[in-house]
Amino acid sequence: MIEFVNATISKQNLLTKEKLEAAFRIFDKNGDGKISADEMRFLFNDGKTQGIPEKVWQDWIKQVDLNSDGGVNF
Repeated sequence: MIEFVNATISKQNLLTKEKLEAAFRIFDKNGDGKISADEMRFLFNDGKTQGIPEKVWQDWIKQVDLNSDGGVNF
């Protein structure tokens, strides 16, 4: 029981709005308030343009882009 309570408390501390915003800013390299397919590709491919095809990144953005502005907003 104590382990569960400790895990729950840690999760609540981990997911504060400030920490989520800080994590978002890491992905939002150009600071425009949204995470684009280019920014995701850069971060996950270590800046290389090879690897995962562009279509994969575009499809991912389409799945999570709730307002259809071409990126993921906080």
